[in-house]
This record gives sequence, C-alpha cells and structure tokens, in this order.
Amino acid sequence: MMTLKQENENKMECPKCSSKDIKKYVYGYMGGCKEDEIMGGCMISVEAPSHKCNTCGQDFGKYNI
Repeated sequence: MMTLKQENENKMECPKCSSKDIKKYVYGYMGGCKEDEIMGGCMISVEAPSHKCNTCGQDFGKYNI
C-alpha cells in the first residue's frame, strides 16, 4: 500500500514537458541518495528547487523553509 506522500509524488508532472519521470532534490550533509532522489547540495536557499525532471532537465517546485 502506498502512503499519501508516495501517491502525491507519483501524480507530479513536469511543468515544462508533462513527464512523470521526476526526482526529488535532497539537501544537507548525507551519505547518499535513494534511487528517486538527487543531491541538491549541502545548503538550501529560498530559490532552491524541490524537483527535477529526468526527461527534459527542468528544475521546479519550492521547499517551504
């Protein structure tokens, strides 16, 4: 059974190309990422994107910081 978070991420689409092949940015000091994540760096800023499209490369979304 999928969690609500997984269901919402599975429905997410790229605003540029409508692809659903999306990875979530992860920020901070970490040893690695999960398969569906991409390292965004050690620090997060107000302009930092929350997701990246694997099809067209578009960065999009925002974190609530």
